[in-house]
Amino acid sequence: MVLPVTHLVIYGGNYDIHPLVRIARELGWDTTVVTNMAKADKSLFATSTRVMHNKGTEEPVIDQYSALLLMAHDYKTDFSNLQKVLSTKAAYIGLLGPRLRSEKMLNALEADGHPVSEENRQRIFAPAGLDIGAATPEEIALSIAAEIRSHFAGRQGMSLRLRRGTIYGN
Repeated sequence: MVLPVTHLVIYGGNYDIHPLVRIARELGWDTTVVTNMAKADKSLFATSTRVMHNKGTEEPVIDQYSALLLMAHDYKTDFSNLQKVLSTKAAYIGLLGPRLRSEKMLNALEADGHPVSEENRQRIFAPAGLDIGAATPEEIALSIAAEIRSHFAGRQGMSLRLRRGTIYGN
């Protein structure tokens, strides 16, 4: 069975989204960037599948094959986007930044009377990415793309030398 293409939706527009969009494109993923169009780097229009205005009426199509990343680098914006995307069917919701920042968001939702269900907590990856010692935007993009791929494949993202049996099997 061939699964649909992974759809990566990035909320943000800072310099660090560019390596992730390029990696996603190389992987054959569909990419949507939701950002302030007035501030969007023109190269995004060439590398991503689509760019949408964060204040527009158009919304990205999000289903169970979608991976969402909140990368605005602004607490208020990322918190607002988190509230919005929790109601989607996305299988992966990633947040950049320290664990304390995302815990603050989850605690704020609970304090507002909107506790995050265990099912939703399983979709939230915060901080986003695999622990590969990433430091640069390119390395962070690699760690996030690898985590998304491993999540959709139902894998743990461990070293292949630790895997028992065939590397291609379930």
